[in-house]
Amino acid sequence: ITQKRQEAKQDFTKALEILPNDISIKQNRCVLLREMGLPKDALKDIEDVLKVITNRPENYSLKAKILVDLKQYPQAIQA
Repeated sequence: ITQKRQEAKQDFTKALEILPNDISIKQNRCVLLREMGLPKDALKDIEDVLKVITNRPENYSLKAKILVDLKQYPQAIQA
């Protein structure tokens, strides 16, 4: 994990402490967590996003990619 990514993760987490309902921050942290090789954490974030924003196909695509990272292939197909 690079230092800049770790710092970005901390920044996103701090931002969510201040603005816990800001979905764009959660989406961005999700992408970062996946890039950092933390798919379980990324999955939690994208599931929170999908509870609020249900009409954006890219969020479902991201969830499917995360599920593939976790080798949960049947669930990925359904996402």
